[in-house]
Amino acid sequence: MKNFLFYFFCFGMICTVEGQTVQMVQDSQNIQALLDVMSKAWNMHDARAYSRAFSDEADFTNTLGRNTYGRDSIQKEHENSFATVFKNSSLKITGKKIRYITNDILAVDVWWEMTLA
Repeated sequence: MKNFLFYFFCFGMICTVEGQTVQMVQDSQNIQALLDVMSKAWNMHDARAYSRAFSDEADFTNTLGRNTYGRDSIQKEHENSFATVFKNSSLKITGKKIRYITNDILAVDVWWEMTLA
């Protein structure tokens, strides 16, 4: 009976991730975890924690088209924003789309809502 339940459980897992490899599922979980950390940092208005999601060489473009390069600059930009225009804001991630460019390069689109900005 235990083997039957295990096989049933495994079969259910395969059905829920139809067309995805184990690596794709893991990538999606890791991306969701990163988005959760980022939204939590945003909602705490913690620029340092928010900027840790970015690499040292990251390019960041805000919704107004302003570009910032590098983790330190991203942190400083958000310190200013969290002290002024976004000081009462709340961010909620509402969806994501992951597209594989290659096996180890992904494009991630994120939908979000912000209130009190």
